[in-house]
This record gives sequence, C-alpha cells and structure tokens, in this order.
Amino acid sequence: MLWRHAIWHAKDERRSSVEITTHVTTVDARRTARVAAVANCQTKLQRSSSLHRSRNDLRWTMKSRGRQISLSPQRNPRRSLMLVLLALLSGFACGPRRAEEPALKHLQQQQSGDYVVTVLNETGQIKQGPAPLRLEFRKTSDQQLTDVGDVQVSAAMPMAGMSDMVVDTSVKRSPQAGRYELNVNFSMAGTYRLTATFAGGQQVRFELQVT
Repeated sequence: MLWRHAIWHAKDERRSSVEITTHVTTVDARRTARVAAVANCQTKLQRSSSLHRSRNDLRWTMKSRGRQISLSPQRNPRRSLMLVLLALLSGFACGPRRAEEPALKHLQQQQSGDYVVTVLNETGQIKQGPAPLRLEFRKTSDQQLTDVGDVQVSAAMPMAGMSDMVVDTSVKRSPQAGRYELNVNFSMAGTYRLTATFAGGQQVRFELQVT
C-alpha cells in the first residue's frame, strides 16, 4: 500500500508541474501579443503624423487649363511666384482658337445688276439628299462681300408634262456680311433650278446638277 501511495503522489506532483508550465506559457503569449499590438499602433500613428505633415507642406494649389501646380511657399516663394505668372501667361497664350473654315469650291456663278452671286459647297458636287450650300454676294465694282439684306431661296425640278417638283429649302444669314448658308433637300437626282431673291426684288437663277 505504501508504494502505491508514493506513485500517486508522484503523479500529482508531475501533473501540477505541467499545469504551471502551461499557465506560464499562456501568460507569456498574451503579453507578447499585447506588446506587438502596441508597437503596431505606434507605427500607424507615426505614419499618420508623417502624412499630415506632408499635406501641410502643400498649401497653395493653382489650376491652369486643366493642370494643377502645387506650390510650397515655405521653400522658395520667389520661384512659386514665377510659376504662377508663367501659368497665367501660358493660359492667355494658349487660349481657344477659332477653327479655320474649309475652303469651298465654286459650283456656279451668275451676275444680277451690281452683284455677282456664287453658289459654293465643300466638294464641288451635289449629291441626292440634304445638301448644305453657300451663297456669296459681291459687288461687281470691287468684288468685296456685301450685305444684301434678307434673301429668299426656292428650288424645283422641272417635270415634263406636269408641274415642277418643289423641294424644301432653308436659308440663314452667316455672321460675315454677304454670306448665306443654305440647306436644300434634293429628293431626286437630276437638274434643279435654284432661285434667289435679294436686295428688294433682284433675282438670280442657277441650274444645279444633282447626282
């Protein structure tokens, strides 16, 4: 009986030693995790502080033609001022420019009284369907464009044995004096008579071939 009691006592002591060791290991692991968490928080705070300082360095921002130039007045204010002036000057120099108008080709030209009237378009040919045209009125004396007031335009295709086929037309005065923009809907291929009435009753007629 004595030797059995001694064996049980030895087993209890061994079990207590293992439990103590496990407890100590757990405590050490928790302590290590807490130290790592504190270190991680300090690192994040340092990064945030650095980022905040970097943002404070860029105090002025100027927009010029879709570009942003960030200036730091604390480093070199004279250079910053020069950059501002250069950006403003480049903005004025690179302002929007009016697109150049394409060169138009003459279709026909007629004279009526003191005026020379010309029909033009971009291709020199007229295709079936809606066709943009231009009328130009110039003085015969100096060949300069001149304003002739309101202009009325009509277009029709002569039809054998029946009345002429009239097509839709519209006319709009151009910003430049002496030029009028036309839009004629040539519904069929063939020969059309285009008549323009201007300057209080004067008329001019063109024979236009539509393909």
